[in-house]
Amino acid sequence: MMAAFFASRFAPYLITLFVFSGGAAVGGAAAWDWASSRADKEIATLKADHQQAVIAGLSEAEIARDGAILRGNALSIELAHVRNSLAESRVQLSRNVPNVTTIYRPAPKAAARPLPACIFTAGFVRDWNTALGVPTVPKANQSASGTTDPASQSNATDGLDASDINQADILTNHIDNANRCQIIESQLNQLIDWHTGTSHE
Repeated sequence: MMAAFFASRFAPYLITLFVFSGGAAVGGAAAWDWASSRADKEIATLKADHQQAVIAGLSEAEIARDGAILRGNALSIELAHVRNSLAESRVQLSRNVPNVTTIYRPAPKAAARPLPACIFTAGFVRDWNTALGVPTVPKANQSASGTTDPASQSNATDGLDASDINQADILTNHIDNANRCQIIESQLNQLIDWHTGTSHE
């Protein structure tokens, strides 16, 4: 009896509550679907934008790489030309060595005559090589018995003994060293060009 009373009295309210709850549930589901769809679209847009940025970055990197390859090839060709030119110059200078180190003209219209002997001491050669970074290899002055002769060793260490080096040797060595220095300088300039994009004439 009591149950029937409550059911008859509150039935309209319960029906309204159920309808409202169902509507809220349907509305919430619709809102969730809308939000989810919007989020999916935004994510897709972000992915597309990111892909475009990656593609653009790769394109720029490829362009920079291709430019670097072209620049490197041009510098390599230029360096090869310089090295060939220096090699030709070295050959020509080497051909002149025998002539300019064996005879001379004492006066403008005088006949050429042999150059006087030019002595280079062992100390001169030692210091020349040391300045170039060439290691000195000491030669022990030994007697026939195989023991070191103190007097001979003393004379050898002061560097005043005559060496077997002549003017042609000195000039040839200078030509070789100068050629090497110019090659190194050219390589250094090319390396600078590679990093700065400038040109050394």
